[in-house]
Amino acid sequence: MIFAGKKVLVFGTGKSGIAAEELLHKKGASVVLYDGNDKLEKEEILKKLESRDSVEVVLGELPEEMLDSLDLVVLSPGVPTDLPVVLKMKEKEIPVIGEVELAYQVSRGKVLAITGTNGKTTTTSLLGEIMKAYQPEVKVVGNIGTPYTSAALDTTDDTVTVAEISSFQLETIKEFHPAASAITNITEDHLNRHHTMEEYIRVKECITENQTMDDLCVLNYEDEILRPFGEKLMAEKKVQVMYFSSLRALKDGIYYQDGEIRIAKNGETELLTRTDDLKLLGLHNFENVMVASAMALHAGVPMETVRKVIQEFAGVEHRIEYVCEKDGVAYYNDSKGTNPDAAIKGIQAMNRPTLLIGGGYDKTFPVLAVVDPELMATVPPRLTAYQGFDALFHSTEGYLNNTAYVMSDLYALEAIRLIGKSLETAVKDGSNLDARADVALANTLAGMVESTSGCTSEHSFAHALSAFHPQFEHGAALISVSCAYYSHWAKSGCCDERLVRMARALGKTDASKPSDFVDALAALQKACGVDDIRMSAYGVQREHLEQYVQNARATMGGLYAVDPAPLSDDDVRAIFEASYR
Repeated sequence: MIFAGKKVLVFGTGKSGIAAEELLHKKGASVVLYDGNDKLEKEEILKKLESRDSVEVVLGELPEEMLDSLDLVVLSPGVPTDLPVVLKMKEKEIPVIGEVELAYQVSRGKVLAITGTNGKTTTTSLLGEIMKAYQPEVKVVGNIGTPYTSAALDTTDDTVTVAEISSFQLETIKEFHPAASAITNITEDHLNRHHTMEEYIRVKECITENQTMDDLCVLNYEDEILRPFGEKLMAEKKVQVMYFSSLRALKDGIYYQDGEIRIAKNGETELLTRTDDLKLLGLHNFENVMVASAMALHAGVPMETVRKVIQEFAGVEHRIEYVCEKDGVAYYNDSKGTNPDAAIKGIQAMNRPTLLIGGGYDKTFPVLAVVDPELMATVPPRLTAYQGFDALFHSTEGYLNNTAYVMSDLYALEAIRLIGKSLETAVKDGSNLDARADVALANTLAGMVESTSGCTSEHSFAHALSAFHPQFEHGAALISVSCAYYSHWAKSGCCDERLVRMARALGKTDASKPSDFVDALAALQKACGVDDIRMSAYGVQREHLEQYVQNARATMGGLYAVDPAPLSDDDVRAIFEASYR
């Protein structure tokens, strides 16, 4: 496509949008940079552009008359294709492509492209390293972090571009044609964007759309979606297919078995590497090695070069990345594992007992929660108490939080009431399913408080203690600081009425002053047998309290912002001092 003299709208002002604008400017197009977020600052966007003097920036609603003047629209990956404004563009028959398609149309050389739900980044990085060991000109781009458009104009006929391609990017391809492609696997993901699993699968499979029998597609033999897709491709003679498997030997393909990765053709096999010689850990990484190796061999890289690189490759940041070992506990950073399947594979890679510390955004919220008191009947008394008090404090913090509102208040007070009513019984008689049910419902409501209001600095304190002393159970750490923490607020005068309401909900029905909540809390802790928690028993030393004060604010300082009133370091220090035993 010729871009010179065309009026092109680039939709999205993030990294991909900026790179696309710069490419189009260099190709002679007249560019409008657009974002639907009207809260963005034009000046801040313009600062990112070399061509700031010649680009028009539009924020908020796109004027109807501008649509009529456009020759082309380029969507950034984060822009859904079913937005009303995008649908209107298509109705007006304005060509709509994506950032990857734009880059492909102006780039030169050979493209090797990887997609899939999991394993893309590691596979792309490894393939990039293999190609760099053999080819003088290699670009590693795409969803891995470097926009394809930022490198496209620097390519030549001798360039090999290794691209990680997301489903978002595949939605808008037209001519994109990789010489070798791979789909690592397909599991449920991004359904908020694609709406159905069928559409998500269709988009992933689009990576083969323009491939021919001169090209290769590498597919997971053990994936119930990809195996029949490969059979269909081969039956239609659309593209060469090579399967990989981590569960069985293949007559044709690349597979892992008995500590070896072997390549098979017509039943004859050749050893690629022993997995003991790899620095990568875990079966899923062996799969990544197989995919990258198969693509590299198709691209003409000698076996010895492939073998040398895969044995030296140490992995990608945030992908089962070794961090340190402290008190006999090894810590790995696998924060790029952004869906359940990725988390499972990370856990399976571990070779010792493993504790998962989770976090994140929408993907970490379950689509289904099983709340069944019978499943909790065998939880030991002390852990029942710790879990119950954690739920209590999620609710009390959410009720005192300065972001609390009518809905969070309803959930919080009912959770507090249920804990006050039944936690003691659940601790003393775990088989009492009525008490267990009350506590389970309180836990669920406390989670709803977390989502509608949130925690306060009390949780910062507890996490600081457990950070330095992993054996200090979270619930126990919360209990250890709780009486001093709520005593501070009872004395502050900033939330008297709410403390009284919490005391009444907890069971002290005649409560009339803020300190009554502290009394009710202490009584419940004694009744549950957890009033004897001593920080010193977990290795906390009085002379080291300052480090917890500093850590709490440094790592979870955001919770201080929603406290009922400002809390100084001196206040925090005093709470720790009062709590120490």
